[in-house]
Parts: sequence; C-alpha cells; structure tokens
Amino acid sequence: MDDDIINKAYKRISEFIINISMRGIGFNSNNIKKEQAEKFRCNLWGLIFTKLRKKPDINLPFIMGINVIKDGTIELLYNPYMIMGLSDSDLLYVFEHEGLHILNKHISRLLRILENELDEEKIEEKKALFGISADCAINSQANLPKSIWCYDKEYTLCHPENFGFNEKMNTEFYYLQFLKQKQLDKNEQQKQSNKKNEQQKQPDKNEQQKQSNKKNEQQKQQSDKKK
Repeated sequence: MDDDIINKAYKRISEFIINISMRGIGFNSNNIKKEQAEKFRCNLWGLIFTKLRKKPDINLPFIMGINVIKDGTIELLYNPYMIMGLSDSDLLYVFEHEGLHILNKHISRLLRILENELDEEKIEEKKALFGISADCAINSQANLPKSIWCYDKEYTLCHPENFGFNEKMNTEFYYLQFLKQKQLDKNEQQKQSNKKNEQQKQPDKNEQQKQSNKKNEQQKQQSDKKK
C-alpha cells in the first residue's frame, strides 16, 4: 500500500515540476486559476525545482518541506499520503510556498542566526521560531490562502494576523516579535510561579507567627505568676 502511494505521489510531483519548468503552460486543471499558473511564468521556478532531490517520507508531519543534508544538497521532503489528498490548486500553493523559502534564502539566513549558538535546546527553539516567522513572511507577501484542504481536513497556514502581527513584513521582523513574545510569556510564567510559591509559604508563615504568639503568651503568664 505504501509503495503504491509513494509511486503515485512521486509521479504527481514530477508532473507538477515538469509543468513548472515549462513556465506553467502545462497547468490545465479546472481548479487552477489562470492568475495562479501565471506566477510560474519565470524560468527561475523550473530551475529551482528541477535541482532539488525529491524524498518521500510517510511519517512527515506536514505536507512538504525543504531540508539541507551535510553535503549541501537541498532536499524536497514530502508526505506521499498528504500529497495525494490535495487539489491541484492547493498543491501548487504548496510548491509556491516551498520555492519562496529557497528564493528568500531562508536556510542561509537561519544559519547566520544559529552560528554562535551552542546550546542544543536553544538551537531547536530558534529553528522552530524562525520556521514560523519565515512561513508568516512568505504566506503574507505572496498572498497565499488562509488555509488549504487535505482530504477532508482543513490546514490553517501561518499568517501574521494569526499572531497579532502586521502583514507583509520580513522574516527577521516576525522572528524578533516571536522572541519578544516568548520572553514576555517566560516572565509571566515566572511571576505566576513566584506568586504560587509565596501562597504556599504563607500558611507556614502564619503557623510560625501563631506559635510565636503562643510562646510569648506563655512566657508572659509565667512572668506574671512569679510576680
């Protein structure tokens, strides 16, 4: 079953790349609008996708993505099952999205951010934030839809408005906004944690004060008896 889906998905992706390399003139699907196909009139799109190494992964948690392996080769990762669940129009949106990651040099821009970071946990955190930031920039600037459908499930795309940010800004702008928001969240969590700890300590303080008052009262009574 997996082999059949993988072969069908590979064939479908290959046909799309051929049409892209032909500057979109091969797109004749009923659900691909003329203005959507016209975005691929530039020969650069064909050059981008024909140079990528296509790699299926049935466990990929998203439809498609860009990856760089150690020898510098850029891979086009994709989930075969999800590829087969997309309409032609939505699949073309996915290709446009991934192509813009390459055109905008998001990989090298991410590497510059990570070049002085040694903490593995922070590296993964920054990679995740940069990925969302790059998606926000691309989807906003390219006017991509708010969501796409895979089979009967709707997938919401990352748009700045989903996070309360302005539209059509660059990736680094969104990255800094996410960093600020993350720091504010950490500060708020620390504040709540301190408040909780203080509340937990309060009964102990009350009990200590109660015992101290009791001791003072006993000492006072003993002193009065001596008199």
